[in-house]
Amino acid sequence: MKNEKLIQSHQSFLRESFYSNREISNSSEPSNFLSAQILSSIDDAWNLYAGAMKVFVGGANDSPNLQLSSFASIEQKLNWDDPDFGDYYFHKISSDLINDRGANYSKTDKSFSERYGLFIGDITVPPMDMDALNKALEAKGLLDADERRHVDLYDNLNLEWQAFNVRQRNTLPPSQWKSFDQWWNDYAENNYRRSREIVLAYYQNYRSWIQKAFNGGEAISKILNAYQYAKKIKVKKPMSSSNSQVGGIIEIYPYQISEDYSSWLASAKRGDLARSNLTINKNTYRRNLAESNIAGGLGIGLGFFGAIAFGQRKTLQIDTTSENFSLTFEGVFKTFDILAGDWYNSSAFELFRTGPFYQNSPMENLNRTNSIFGPRGLLSFRPSKALVVYNPKMTVKFDRNIYHYFEQETRGFAGFCLGPFVIGGGSYYDHKVSVSNDNDNYSFSFEIKDYAILAAFDSQDL
Repeated sequence: MKNEKLIQSHQSFLRESFYSNREISNSSEPSNFLSAQILSSIDDAWNLYAGAMKVFVGGANDSPNLQLSSFASIEQKLNWDDPDFGDYYFHKISSDLINDRGANYSKTDKSFSERYGLFIGDITVPPMDMDALNKALEAKGLLDADERRHVDLYDNLNLEWQAFNVRQRNTLPPSQWKSFDQWWNDYAENNYRRSREIVLAYYQNYRSWIQKAFNGGEAISKILNAYQYAKKIKVKKPMSSSNSQVGGIIEIYPYQISEDYSSWLASAKRGDLARSNLTINKNTYRRNLAESNIAGGLGIGLGFFGAIAFGQRKTLQIDTTSENFSLTFEGVFKTFDILAGDWYNSSAFELFRTGPFYQNSPMENLNRTNSIFGPRGLLSFRPSKALVVYNPKMTVKFDRNIYHYFEQETRGFAGFCLGPFVIGGGSYYDHKVSVSNDNDNYSFSFEIKDYAILAAFDSQDL
């Protein structure tokens, strides 16, 4: 497999290419996106590809906020089955972090579960027992303070582990290294468990007062009781996105998936699941990527076809209206629905969308300016659906002249692009990647042989 420097270099080609295509940028928009008005052949292949994706996941009117993973290069496999970090990648990265705006799939650092908690925490309704409500608010303050203390404790434990790991790797042979799990059980588990028990005691005190305040039967009482600290799970996190070493733990609210990913992947690898084909030509359905609420008028900003070298991305203009143009994307496709756990109650948004909120609370202030919901709001979208493809293969067929043009223009470059895939030359190949061209049929093919990628992602409007 590629080493870390090669991966980082390969990714930098993609990132820097956003800023190298000034000739296709609109000065009134961010330089890394095309305006919705610029609909040239650069956009058309992406719109054809997006149209095929939308039809596959349920029809042209389904998945209204579908975003394409336009950086599905060979090192970016889906890691939900990782033995150490699978829970972190699924529950935290894919499910909890709100997607960024635009037609291209990317993540913000904004946690949906945390923002949902802020929203329901500011809701107020006439209580049955005002005295109990005041005691509940006092108990909530103590709970919040102790949660912060608990987070500080496990952050410090993470730092202790990282320092310990550096020392053991520098001074001991590998046979004597302790794994994170061994170290945690020996040195950290008791402190962590006692700290969590203290937080839960504060939570139980708060819960008893809030139930008394609302007589245990009000809608807000049920919503607040569901969103309880006890529902959080502890997962290991990596040192960084490109590092396989354990960096420590975090606590997160769990999510659910419509089908077990590891079982599906094992079935796909055994060949038990049928392959599907998405075929695109000049007559197939087009989906304007910039039209969705989450795109907000922003397209991909990269040509579907291109070449990469020295941090520069050269977009190649390919006629997608030609009779001989076609693109086939095949693999084992699966749409996974992502659902929030039982800590989440969607009726909170239905019943209390505009409050009432506590006077001068953050939600009341945001509500005055209509800034809680909507594409730019605090609660904009919830991650809801992932389109995953195992053993993806993309084949594109050109006119004879265009085929030779593409072959000539990409010769000598470090890599070339077919839609979301970046295919390297020379040292960029590995045993899992197959690239071929057919001079008789004027076609190129690219295949990732033994793992799955995230092809597209949908988010729910709130």
